[in-house]
Amino acid sequence: MPDKDNIELEKQIKRFLDILKRNKQEYLSPIQSGNIDSRALFNLCFDYYDSNLPLHASWLLEKYVKAEPSELQLLHADIITRLNDVCIEGSQRIFGNILICILDKRSNIVLNPDQEEIIIETIFNWMITPDKAVAVVANCFEILYYLSNKHSWVKEELAAQIEYFLKEGPPSIQSRGKKILSRIRKNI
Repeated sequence: MPDKDNIELEKQIKRFLDILKRNKQEYLSPIQSGNIDSRALFNLCFDYYDSNLPLHASWLLEKYVKAEPSELQLLHADIITRLNDVCIEGSQRIFGNILICILDKRSNIVLNPDQEEIIIETIFNWMITPDKAVAVVANCFEILYYLSNKHSWVKEELAAQIEYFLKEGPPSIQSRGKKILSRIRKNI
């Protein structure tokens, strides 16, 4: 485990436990005796309470799977299956980061065609939603680029969408867009 990831995980655990305490929701904690129940944590990412608990659960999940990559192996199928249920923009950014970890060749996770289809459909939908947060769109570029080598139509559509964002999108997305577009053009 990289030290940086462990440090980030410890900080996020403390923040998460503080959120639970502040909202009197300690009974929901997926952390018992210092161990994280990854499945319980994952489920909290989708439950809607009178607080921003799902966002904080998503953030902790991201830090956890980065510090404990074996958990990503265990959860990736569930993450993909529930991807369309991620509605909070902040959580979409976080789940985008998690998907990038899943798609990274170092993860050694092999997706089946159905899983790839879910990712492609959901991520394109997030990307083309008007006024979507720049960080979400930037992650969408990266995720779709990873899948574009296996799906030529994704490469073509992604390039067209990036061109649109370069003309019509905010300046903050243009740098990431140019970088991905350059990689696409090198691989055509």
